[in-house]
Amino acid sequence: MVWFLVLVIVVLADQASKQFVVAGIESCRPLRPGPAIMVRPRSNPRLGFGLVGRRFLLVTAIAMVVLCVFNVTSLGFSLNNPLYTAGLTLAAGGALSNGMDLALRGATLDFIRIPRVTICNLADITICVGASLMTLGILQSV
Repeated sequence: MVWFLVLVIVVLADQASKQFVVAGIESCRPLRPGPAIMVRPRSNPRLGFGLVGRRFLLVTAIAMVVLCVFNVTSLGFSLNNPLYTAGLTLAAGGALSNGMDLALRGATLDFIRIPRVTICNLADITICVGASLMTLGILQSV
């Protein structure tokens, strides 16, 4: 039950951050949350930081099959490993939020610009953190 709550919080936080950025754009107020983060909104109709292209349904289907196979084969340790479970929850919440954007709006709103690296949103960050925690959980179990 706790993991479901975390998943919902991730989705709500991502959607709220996107609404905050959209409201800032409409009111023409500059958004500068900190020196390392620059807010520059960009509509992104693609998956994976804009790298996948427009075949996101095919890529999503393949990713879901891989994730299901991975979870079935690792079920023995994943249920008992809090790092793996937390990572899976964060990654699923981020993926669900970006998937909702793609399905409802046709694109995600990327607005967190990390200089010389990428432009992303909160969901992308939770996916990366989640994947890292899952990897640590797997390595811890080996």
